[in-house]
Amino acid sequence: CFVGVMNINTGKLIYSNAGHNPPLLYKKLENVCIPITKPHGFVLGGMKDVKYTQNEIYLYPGDILFLYTDGVTEAENTDGKLFSQVKLEEMILSSASMNLEIRDLVTDLRSKIKEFAGKAERSDDITMLAFKNFTINPRENSTEENNKN
Repeated sequence: CFVGVMNINTGKLIYSNAGHNPPLLYKKLENVCIPITKPHGFVLGGMKDVKYTQNEIYLYPGDILFLYTDGVTEAENTDGKLFSQVKLEEMILSSASMNLEIRDLVTDLRSKIKEFAGKAERSDDITMLAFKNFTINPRENSTEENNKN
């Protein structure tokens, strides 16, 4: 489970991750795709009385937060090779750099995973969600203290 609340005035996203794969963040200004590897909690509902932490990041105009299940990175081809997180990051970077519409980015990634897998049988679900900040600029809408990433 991944839960986040974004302040639409400041671009600040407060989130908690309960066992989900590390989300990927495409940062448009730097043209990089990085995993958000801040510590996260145990899988939701897996144990009684587990405490979860919250983290925060800022999304700037053009930034994309990408969530996915392990079926994406663990998609296998007929040779038994995995799609991998590295390949996923490369594909997001490539697609985002081409300024694809956000819905087309997910569709393009799904096509590339399907092409990679070829005729191999799918062994897990493939679920993706992309969230893009189109216009909110934290530098313009919040104090300097709030502009840390």
